[in-house]
Amino acid sequence: MQHVEDKPSPINLFTKDPQGSKTPNEHSNFMESIENIRKAEQHADQIIKEANEHAELIIKKAKESITKMRAETKERVVSLKNDFLHKGRQDIEKEVESIIKRAKEDSERIKGRTLTEKELSDLLENILI
Repeated sequence: MQHVEDKPSPINLFTKDPQGSKTPNEHSNFMESIENIRKAEQHADQIIKEANEHAELIIKKAKESITKMRAETKERVVSLKNDFLHKGRQDIEKEVESIIKRAKEDSERIKGRTLTEKELSDLLENILI
């Protein structure tokens, strides 16, 4: 008895193999499915690439916006500081003018007054001490 091994026959694309190999139509459907999967992967890769580019653009614009906002804020702070300094300077000038005015009034009042010997002596004593 001669033993013949049952080897699977090579796939024949043009005839239906009794062992279940695919027909040309089945092979075509399979290849079409593989091609659709490949296209879907390429499309997904393209979407991811575009999303990353879009995200980078958003980040770039956000950084530019933050830089602009910081510059504007610094300018505003400098402006407010200058306003406070200007108002403070005006308040000081008013106070100085008020002190000078009172000093002039006091000097005019004192100018017309004569000192007694005792007041003069006390004044000189205070100056010399």
